[in-house]
Parts: sequence; C-alpha cells; structure tokens
Amino acid sequence: MLTSLLCCLLVLLAPLSVFAQSEWPEKISEIDPRRFDDVYFRTNQQGWAVSNTNSLRKVYRTTDGGNNWSVTRGWNDSQIGYLRSIRFFNDSIGVMGTLGGKFYRTTNAGSSWDTIQQLLNPRPTAICGMFQVNDSVLYAVGDYAVGAKAYRTRDRGLSWSYLGDIPQALSLIDAYFFDEDHGFLTGRANPADSGAVLLYTADGGLSWTVKAKSGRAADLGWKLFFTPDKQTGYMTVQARNVPFHFFFKTTDGGQNWEKKVIPIGGDSVWFIQGMGFTPEGVGWAGGHFGFGFIRSYDGGDSWTLVQSNSTGFNRFWQKDNGELWVCGKQLYKLNPASLPVPTATDAPLSRPQHALSIAPNPVVDQFKVNVDFATATLYHLYVIDQQGKRYGKLAAGATEPGKFWFEANASDWPAGTYFIILETDASSSAAKLIKF
Repeated sequence: MLTSLLCCLLVLLAPLSVFAQSEWPEKISEIDPRRFDDVYFRTNQQGWAVSNTNSLRKVYRTTDGGNNWSVTRGWNDSQIGYLRSIRFFNDSIGVMGTLGGKFYRTTNAGSSWDTIQQLLNPRPTAICGMFQVNDSVLYAVGDYAVGAKAYRTRDRGLSWSYLGDIPQALSLIDAYFFDEDHGFLTGRANPADSGAVLLYTADGGLSWTVKAKSGRAADLGWKLFFTPDKQTGYMTVQARNVPFHFFFKTTDGGQNWEKKVIPIGGDSVWFIQGMGFTPEGVGWAGGHFGFGFIRSYDGGDSWTLVQSNSTGFNRFWQKDNGELWVCGKQLYKLNPASLPVPTATDAPLSRPQHALSIAPNPVVDQFKVNVDFATATLYHLYVIDQQGKRYGKLAAGATEPGKFWFEANASDWPAGTYFIILETDASSSAAKLIKF
C-alpha cells in the first residue's frame, strides 16, 4: 500500500533526523496517558497543568518552577469531564475548563473546585481556551466542535459577561490578548468552507474582524503563540490527513498574517496542533502523530521531522525567564543543551528520491510530467490545487527504474497555481504548476 511520507510543495523539507529524546525531557510522566491538554505558569515559580489518562483526570501544581509537581486534585473519568484548560489569577484563585460542559473555580490553589458554569449565560458546551489578561480579567472560549461562545470576567471569575454572537465563526478554540481590549480568537470560520479563522478585536470583544482564513474546508484554527516581544506570533491550523499543512505567522504584532506551508502530510503527520518558537526563530510543532514532532531553525520557513518519544504537542508556554514548556502525551520542558545544531552537512534522506519536472511551465493546455524513478516502485501521480483539493489523477501503477513522461491536459482548469504530486512506496515529491 502506498504510504505518503513527505509532500514538498512550497519550501524544501529538511532531512529526517533522529536525536536524543532529552531535547524535550519529561517533567511529569503519566501511566496510560491520553494527554496533558494545558500548562500554565503564573510566575516563573508557580505553575499548573491538567492531564487526562484513559481513566483519571488530574490537576498538577508546581511551586519551584517545574522541578517538582504534585497532584492537587484527582478524579476518575466518571466524576468529571475531560480537563481542557486552566488559568490562575493569583496563587490561590483559578478557573478550569472541561469538554463536558462544566466550568470550575478554585480559591485554594486547586485543592478543591466549585462549578461555575451556571454563572455563564448562555452556558458553554465546553471551555477549550482561556487567556488571563491580568490579576482580575480573563477571556474564555469554546468549543472546538459545536459552538462559538466567548466570555469575559473582570472579577476573578465571580461574574461573567457573554460577548455575544460572533457571526464570523462556527467554533472557537483559543484566545490571546495583549491587554483587556486588544486580542485574538481562533476557530472554525463561518461558512465552514472557509476553514480556519483568526479573529481580532480592538474593543474588548464588542466587534471582531477577520485577520486570516485558511480557505480549506474542515480546517480549524487551533493554538496561538507569541514570542516575548509580542510582535512575532503564530496560529496553528489543525487539518486531518491532508497533503500538506498550513500555519499563520505575523511579525507586526498581529496586524498582518502570512499563510505558510508545512510541506508534509498524509500518513506522516495526521494533524498539527501545538507550535512554539524561541525569539531566535527555533521552533517546534506537533499534534496527533506518533513518531515525535517537527522542528524549524528559521522561523517556520522549513521543517525537519524528528523521531522522538516526546509526542502529542498541544499548548506551548514560555515563562518570563525564557523557559519553554509544552504539554503533550506527557509534560515536557525544553533542554537547550540537547538541542541539535543545524549544519550544512546534514545526512541526506535515506529514502529514494524520484526527480519530477513539468514542461512547459507555465502551461495553457497540454503539458508533460517527467519522472526519473530512482528505484522500482509503485506510484501514484495526481494534481491538487492550492487548497489541497485533488483536481485530477494523472497516472498510477508499478514501474522499474528509469525516465518516464506522462501527458496531461489543463485546458479545462481555472487559471491559478497547482501542484503535481508523486507518491511512491517510500516518499513523496511535488512540482509547482502555473496555469494561464
């Protein structure tokens, strides 16, 4: 069966690399884990995290910067819904969201929790993301599946305001605010065919403008991450089993966002959720794929697949002292001393690379796809547009090594940019095609 491992579309994918697992060592290790869905540090010393296994739900707390963690409260899965998000206003008062429609508040650092969803009208179906602006103000949004509800508290969770219907979104997942008035929400656009959406408010949620859409149906805007200067930021786009992945990047504090491509997909990376970067442009992304994560050394222009037991990346958190944490299958902290240094002599891909070219290009109607197969292989040659939609099948079968060409006709295609995708037994490659 053909397996799609890499789909190089707009930028070159750096070589597959295997490095020591200590790049992201585990700071909490759960048995039978599903995932840590959120991690939050109120100060460099005080932090909390929520975890879910197949049978247990737990709130963890650290008071020494993450060197040691203790369980402040635990439940079995019949007592409480899936723990999704957690934030604290001070050392004692915090709130916690779940996927079960329940919303909780604590006044004793997480040892006990009271339900507060009755204070929110309309009631949430889930609280997926929260952002604490200061020691009194917090925004909460949900959910990823069936709702686009946003709320705000100005009194540490004692009362809540509903921000009203947000017509540009069908669902909401994450929030990031610079102050009480200026901030962003992510989710699914309305209409759904517009894909992931990024919304911006300059008036505390009274009105929203669309800053970005992915344009691919079923995409979800998932997580927001800004570096400490608040100028460089990232929004991940969750997409299931697509030929390639998108994310959005800003370098001007969120006024303009560029849609960028992560040129991998298919069976290699089922979907990406979490993304985090250092101020120097070294970044990581991950989600629900089993082999590890992906890494960039150039601010997201190119990416490397990294095999590791550190998986499932979701929420990245950078402390004020620069430490970078991420929650995933376990809770991880970056070990900068173990971060590999990129070199110009990285080992080449071990998979055979089959040369792919198009002539003429740009094209009006007839064109040829030339392939130099490096090895005997099964192959599948097809066309996708810029949104990842399959636009046509050119050829499929089995071949011996050698040079072959395939004829195609683009006369009925709308003018625009397309990609010719070649999938083989062990690799994928792509060539960009311009249609006049």
